[in-house]
Formats: sequence, C-alpha cells, structure tokens
Amino acid sequence: MYLIVIVLILALAGGYSAYYNNYGTVLKKAKKRLEQGQPQIALKLFKSGYKQYPIIAEKFLQQDGQALLQSENKQAAIDFLLPLAEDYPFVAIWFAEHAAQLFAKKEFIPFRHLILSAPEADWSKKLLFKYIELPEAQSKLKISDKKQLLQPLLDQKEANAIRLWILLLAPFFEQDKKAEQYLPEIRTYKAQSAKAQQLFYLFLSNRQKKRELAPYLSELQQLAKESTSAQEIILAEAKTLFERKNEATALTLIQPFWEKSADAQRLYNRIYLKKMRAEKKPQALAQVLQALERFPSQLTSQEKRELQTALANLQLQQLEYSFKPLRKKANLNDWASFVQQLLAAAKLSYKTTALEAFLQEKVNYLLQFSLEEGQSAEKAKQYKQAAAIYKKAADYARQLKDKFSQARSHIGQFDFRYVLTAIYGDIPSSRIQYYNYYLERHTDKKEVAAIRYALAFQLAQKKEFKAALEQINWLETYSRNPQIIELKRYCLQQKQKTMLKLLAAYNATIYESNLRKLKILDENWSTFSEALSFFYPEREEELEEIKEYIGDRIKGLLLKNQSYAELFDLLTKDKDFYYDSPSLKLAAVTAFRLLVTGDYSQTQRIKKALASWLTAIYTNEVIFDSLEDTEWDDDYSFSVHSILGYSFLELPIPENINSRAPNEQNIDLGQVQQRLLKKLEDLINNQLPADLLAFYEKEKAALALACKLFKESDMVLASPYIMKSKSAENILLEISLSQLNHFKQNTEDIDIILPYSQTVSEQYIPDLFKTFHLAQKTEKNLHLLFDQLKRQPQLALRQAKLQLKSLRAIKREFPQHYQRLKISCIQQLNEHLDHKTREPHHVQLLDFLRTTVFEHDQELQQIQADYICNAAIAEYNADKIKPTQSLNHMIEAYDLDPSSNRIQNNLATIVEIVARQHAFSADTSGWGSIKSLYKKAPYNYKVQLQKALKTAYNDCYEILENSDPVLHYLIFSQLGHNEYSFSISHKLDSIGHTLNHGGQGMVRRLQEIKDYFS
Repeated sequence: MYLIVIVLILALAGGYSAYYNNYGTVLKKAKKRLEQGQPQIALKLFKSGYKQYPIIAEKFLQQDGQALLQSENKQAAIDFLLPLAEDYPFVAIWFAEHAAQLFAKKEFIPFRHLILSAPEADWSKKLLFKYIELPEAQSKLKISDKKQLLQPLLDQKEANAIRLWILLLAPFFEQDKKAEQYLPEIRTYKAQSAKAQQLFYLFLSNRQKKRELAPYLSELQQLAKESTSAQEIILAEAKTLFERKNEATALTLIQPFWEKSADAQRLYNRIYLKKMRAEKKPQALAQVLQALERFPSQLTSQEKRELQTALANLQLQQLEYSFKPLRKKANLNDWASFVQQLLAAAKLSYKTTALEAFLQEKVNYLLQFSLEEGQSAEKAKQYKQAAAIYKKAADYARQLKDKFSQARSHIGQFDFRYVLTAIYGDIPSSRIQYYNYYLERHTDKKEVAAIRYALAFQLAQKKEFKAALEQINWLETYSRNPQIIELKRYCLQQKQKTMLKLLAAYNATIYESNLRKLKILDENWSTFSEALSFFYPEREEELEEIKEYIGDRIKGLLLKNQSYAELFDLLTKDKDFYYDSPSLKLAAVTAFRLLVTGDYSQTQRIKKALASWLTAIYTNEVIFDSLEDTEWDDDYSFSVHSILGYSFLELPIPENINSRAPNEQNIDLGQVQQRLLKKLEDLINNQLPADLLAFYEKEKAALALACKLFKESDMVLASPYIMKSKSAENILLEISLSQLNHFKQNTEDIDIILPYSQTVSEQYIPDLFKTFHLAQKTEKNLHLLFDQLKRQPQLALRQAKLQLKSLRAIKREFPQHYQRLKISCIQQLNEHLDHKTREPHHVQLLDFLRTTVFEHDQELQQIQADYICNAAIAEYNADKIKPTQSLNHMIEAYDLDPSSNRIQNNLATIVEIVARQHAFSADTSGWGSIKSLYKKAPYNYKVQLQKALKTAYNDCYEILENSDPVLHYLIFSQLGHNEYSFSISHKLDSIGHTLNHGGQGMVRRLQEIKDYFS
C-alpha cells in the first residue's frame, strides 16, 4: 500500500513538472506576441496559468515587465501590464515611475494616454492633478481637454478632482466671462465644494449688479431661508428696488428671511418708516404702525421715539373720533368700546402731553357722568335702572383702576349704591347670599346700616318677617332710630298673626285623615314647626317626633288607599333607604303590591321596585327581624346553612337561628328566600316586558354574586340599580383587593358583577375587568377592523395599533382568551390578505401583530413569510417589480421562515435570475443581497444556492458563445474553459481599450458568480 502511494505521488509530480515546463513555453509565446504588438493575446496567454504557477508568472514579470515599458512598443506593454496592476502591486509601482518619468521629460501625449488608461489609480490621480496645474498645460490645453482628463474622477465624485475642476472654472466667474455657460457645472458640484458655492453666489451677485437677477429670484428666495450669501444678494436687490421707490417688491423679496436677518429687519423698518411719514389716513397709518412694531430692536432711539409719538398721536386722534357720539344723555353701555380704547392708550410706553391730558379728562368725565345718571334714576325711584347704571360704572372703574387712581377711588361708592338700589328695586332669592357676603366684607358701618335697613324693609314687604327681624336685630346694636323701632314692631305684629294662622291650620289637620292636608303639613313642616316653637318653645324637642308621626300617618293613608306607587316613591325617596332594615322591608312589601297591580308604565319606578325586592330578599337582617317580630315561630329554630343573602358583620344573630343542617324543626331560611323570589317571578314572568325581565335577571345575578363573595361584610350590599355610588365603589375596591383570583378563574362572573360599575368613575373599575372587556370588544370588532383596511388603510392601521397593542395584558391575565383572539386574527388575515399584491399597510400590520401583539409567534411568522413570498412571486411574474426587488422581498420572507421548502426553492430561483442579470448588467445592486444571504445560509441551503448560481453561470456561458469576439476570448480564457481557439486572434488587434475594459468588468462579475460554486 505504501509503495502505491509513493508511485502516485511521483506520477503526479511528473505531471506537474511537465505542465510547469509547458507554462514557461506559454510565457515565451506571450512575450513574442507583445513584441508583435498583440498585447491582448499575450495577456490571455499569461493568465492561462498565472494562478496555478504564481511564482513563475511573477518571475516573468519581474524579469521582463519593467523593460517592456522602455521598449519601442510601449503602448502594447501598457495594454498588457495595466490589467495586472491589481494583482501585482509592483506593476502599479512601475506605472507610477513610468508616468513620473514621462511627466518629468514633458512627454505629455503618452503621459495623458497612460493617465487615461488608469484614471482611478492613486498614482494616476496625483500626477494628473500636477499636470493640469502646470503652466504648460494651462496654456496649451483647452478647458474641454482638462474636463476630459478629469471626467472619470468627476464621475466618481472624487473630492480633489472636483476641487481642481472648480478652480479651473473660477476665472470665468471671477472675470464674469462665459460664466453662464459653466453655471450648470457649478450647480452640479456646489453641494460638494465650498468654492463652487462661492462662485455660484458670485455669479448671482454679478447678475444683481447688472440688473439681470430676475430669472434667478425664485431660486434665491428658497436658498435665502438657510444661506446668508443668498440673503446678501437679495438684500442688495431689495435696497436697489427701495431706492427706486418699489417698496412692495422689496418687502416681498426679503419676507422669507426677515425673521433671521438683522439687515433685512433694518430695511423692513426703513420701508415702513417711510410709509409712516407719508401716510395721513388713520386706518392705513394704524396698519403701518402695527407693522413697525415687529422688529423694535432694529430701530434707532430716534426712530423709536418717532414711532412712539406717531402711536400716541394716532391713539389721540382715534379717541377724539370715538368720543364725539358719546354725550351726556348716551347710555352707559355705549361706553364699553371707548373704555377699552382708554385702557389701550394708557398702556402705551410713551404718551404725549396732549394724550395724557385727554385721558385724565375723559376718565373723570365718565366717572362723574355715571354718578349723575345713577342719582337721577334714584330720585325718580327707578331703582332697577339705577342699580344697572351703578353696576356698569363699577365694572368700568375696575377695568380702569390700574391705570387711573380716580377710578380706583370710585369703586367702593359705585358698589354701595348698586347694592342699595338693587335691594330697593327687588330682592331675588338668588341675590340674598350675595348681599350678606357684601355686608360681611364691608367696613363702613353707616353704609352697612343703610343696606341692612333696606333689606329689612324689603323683606317685611314680602312678608318674610323672620329674615327682616334678623336684620333689625343688627340695626338695634348700631342705632335706636325710631324708624328701626317702628319697623320691628310692625314685623313682630305681622309675624304673630301669621303664626296664629299656621297654628290653627296645624291643629285642624294633625288629627284628621285628610291626606292632602297632611301632605301640605309635611311639605311645609319648617314653617309649621316655627309656629309651634313660637307659641310652645318648651316643646321644641318633640317636633321631630311629630314630623315622624305625620309621615307615618301619610304612609298609612296611602296604604289604606292602595296608592302603592306614591307610597313606594315616598319610602324610597332617600337614596340610602335600604340601610335601615324596617324601611327596606316596608319598601319591598310595597314594591310587591305595586307589581301585583300590573301597572308597568313607569319604567324607572318598576326597576326600582324590582331592585328593592331583590335587596330585601338578599339582606339577611330583613328576614331575621321578621322572625323577631312574630310569635308563630317560637317553637321552631331556623338554619342559615343555605341562606342566600349576606350578613352585616356587626349584626346580632337571634337565639333561634343556627347553622346546622335543616329539618322539620330547623327551617331552612335559604328555602324561604327562594320561595319569596319564586313568588315574585311567577307574577312577573308572564306580565313584565322582556327588557324589564332581562333587567331583573341581571340585577339578581349581580346581587347574588356580591352576596356570595361577601357573605359576611362590613359593607351594606344592595341591588346595583339602587346602590349609592360610594357603596358601589367600595364593592369594586374590595374586589380589586381580595377577589381578583375568583374572576380570573370564573371570567363569566365579570359580566355578572359589572352592573355595579354603572354609577362609578372609571378609576374604580378593576384593571382586570377592563382587560377582559377589551378582549371581548376587540374580538367582536376584529372583522370590522380588517374590512376597513381595504377602504381606509392608514386610518385602520392606526386604529388597529391602538386597539391591539393592549392585548399583551390579556395574555398574562386570560391566556385562553388570548389564544382565541390569536386564532381570530389568523382567520381574518387568511380572509383579507391578497397574496397577489404586497400592500405596505398589510406588511406593517403583520409586523405589528408578530412583534408587538403576539410576540414573535411562529404561526404568524409563517403567515407573514407566505404573504411576502406569494406577493413577491406574483408581482415579479406580472412585471410589476424588478428581479432585485423580488429578491429582497424573498430574503425578507426567508428571514421570517427559513425552514420553508417553498420559500427556499423560490428564493433559489430568483437568486439564479438576479445572478444572470448581474453578469450582463452594470447594475450590480442585487449581488450584495445574494452575498449576504449566502453568508448566513446553513450548509444544506448553501448547496442549493450554489446549484442556482452554477445554472446561471452556465446559461451565461452558452449565451456568450456567439457574442463579441473580445468577450468570447475573455470569458473562455480567463474563466478556464478549454474551447478557446486562436482563430479570432487577428480581430483582437483592432479592439480598443474601452471595449476590453467593459469585457473585463463582465468577466469579473462572472468570476464572482463562479467563485460561489467552484
């Protein structure tokens, strides 16, 4: 075995040596071809083995290569060596040295040819820039020749090339000769070159000086928003227009940047100052002055004073005009606008002496006029009119008080006269509190006494003697005026007469069975109780008992008259009636009788009756009290073993009640409650409308659940409909503290308990309930949301994100609902996604669902991947997108679901298509995506991608068999095919460098493809 291996090694070595010697012969032929001026064939021969025998190839170049550049056929040497510079750095060094020698010897024609052969090489760039800057080149080369030399670098946006090109163009703009011809060049590079920008603005500045700026103004105005150079040019133009009296156009030009430019603001002020000095019409002058207030910092002190004086004079002129129609007989309401003008003028930072005097004079006039008008109305006993005048005068004085001290001193006087005349005019009950508040704050006792006397007098006129006497009691501490004494005597006499009438009415009613009169007595009890206290002060403690007696009499008569509706309303008038067991029991009995009557026309009352009955049944205290009030049950005991309701923690339990199992002697209270419920339900099931029956069932279910959760509670429970908001809040808070686990495990109970949330603010509703109902609402509206995606995609997408982003909380609290929602979403996606077209809003929605809502769910990833894949295939087949776009979409689908055979196969197909396009097109954008995909693909899929690339390569090979001879030669020789023939060698001599260079690009791209499968 060992001998066989040695033999094989020797055989291989012999074969290698033979081919080694053969490649040396090939290189000799290559050299001969070079001497014959056939560099392309020489290059092909050199490359036929240079990778297999790199040492021999490099040695050949080191020995003969540099000498070739000094031979007679230099151009052939250049064409041969130039393609090798990338693989052999020393060749690039030779070219640099050779070019430098040509440059030093001033052999500029071959130098330029060499430079153009390798425009992107570093040595080429450096020497090119030196050459163009030489005086000889400057004088002998046309600008077009320089552009031709620089063009390859300009196309690459090479910074130094751009800098040099702009410097070459600079004289045209600095001397303003042919500048317009080269303006497009400057525009092209002004984003990369500060010098280009400078020349661009120099050109525009020259146009401005020559009055030729009009074609460029709109562009300049856009640039002026950011560019100070543009602003300076526009400012120069605007100043010229201003000097020619074209102020309107000047303002229009500087408007886009006057907020940023101090110079523009100064010009703005000059224009409006000129207008101010010329304008005579008040209305137009007002607009000009308002405009001048925009940039006060750019006004000189003299200009500011001129502006302030103009403002003051304008205010005075307007005030004088406004005052003319205001005469002594004018209504005070007509002064409102003038008062605002006075205030505006008073706030001016500068006022002329004439304006100051006018303001003081007119404020004094207004105050005096108001006082005289009010006093005139008082003398005529037109108190309401006087009060209105004084109130308006006080309002004006308050508005003016900060600027005019005389107005401040009049406020108190106007307020006093207003209150006094308002009282004499009338005393609406709504104003009594205001008068008392005023009296508490007022310090002038004389004025307080006048107001209290007016109040007492007017109250006595209205027969409100009690209130009148309260005012008189204060007046007696201030003065023993005979008028006060007489008014008090009158009030006492009239009050006594009134009290006697009330007492007689009370005595005539209290013992009768007249329901109407008893109601009047009850409704006006405060008045009747005052009469009783007036004559029998020693019995004042009995008044509350008498009131309760009257109430019981009314209830008894209503019951006797079978007025159950009215009785029920009376019993449940107080919101907390259910707190008291006897009251709740009576309300429930009345409710039952009301329901028996069959009058269900008043829906709110019927709901309250049903709720009251339920509350009484589920309140254990009611049934306990019933046992205490009867004697038939003395021989029995009662079991709470299966009782339905709740018990208040502090409730005392009767002795005959226990928790043992029920029997014949130990009656089941739960059964008693069930029978009572059944008794009502038998009644209402066939009579009550469906909506009220549904209401009853919801109330019953909610109350039963509350009693189950809080069997013994320190809360008073009731049916949700009649429960006070505060009590309902307590129930929901207690649920949040202690019962959330119950509702997590029994989600059907959330809807049952929810009626307790109807009267409370949202903050008291447990977050768990909100999350659950959000899930229900979302599931219900899901199909509507997807339907709307077709009609209003952007709006629907925003709404979807708002509604669906909260579903993460559902996963934590209600995993089963979360799964159901996910299934619903998937169903809707399957129904609504159009797999023939890629819609951006659908992709965004799928991304949102996958990453935010269902957190990288694998099933949703597969759905999104299939959607993107199908749309990419359909749109490519319909010629709606390019192969590279389809490739990127397919890679997106692959990233989402890399294990999908269908996606892998289709992606491999589009890779093959793009690779084929890459070989034939200068557009190589898709190749980067293929390389990135190949790097991250697992081994098995890399094999599939290699097959696709190999297929693309072979297709290209077949197409190129009959292509251009140069390409044919390059492909077949450089990519290692054996079908090469020298029959086309005679054509190669006439092929130019440019075609060869393009062919080389295609070869390189094919080589890239080949490298991935070889």
